[in-house]
Amino acid sequence: MADRPTDERLEVRRSARRRKTIAVHREGDVIVVHAPMWMSDADVQRHARDLVARLRRRERPARSDTDLLTRALWLRLEFLPDAPEPASVRWSDAGSRWGSCTSLDRSIRIARALEGAPQYVIDAVIVHELAHLLAADHGPGFQRLIARFPDNARADAFLAGMSYAKGVAGDY
Repeated sequence: MADRPTDERLEVRRSARRRKTIAVHREGDVIVVHAPMWMSDADVQRHARDLVARLRRRERPARSDTDLLTRALWLRLEFLPDAPEPASVRWSDAGSRWGSCTSLDRSIRIARALEGAPQYVIDAVIVHELAHLLAADHGPGFQRLIARFPDNARADAFLAGMSYAKGVAGDY
């Protein structure tokens, strides 16, 4: 299987008792894939690739609030140097919102649901919330501020897809 770290082994275990599903788990440095006996090697490889990727995403260390604040400070300097420095940036259980900002105390909260999202998506949400430190509404001035982030439209499309998949109307 491609994209496998060199120190990691993959082992496929077939079972006559397993009828329909494939499962994957880790045993030390070995990723074990359980598959039905009847399934072709090509099908096992195809399904296992997705399951192994999902396992690796779950194992990825969580980004800390400190990491978020550090990233926000860098994004502010890069794209919104005229914005005040945020006092705090942290993960939160934000309900249906991807992020929120309280301008009075300059605190920014990013939805924990985005922890596994690509970095450009998290960055776009942070830039959006940083822009609220300069403009409270989503008017033309605000739109000009967030347009400074080059991946903004791409991130919006990703978030729209994520909202659709979850069956919710995600918002900033």
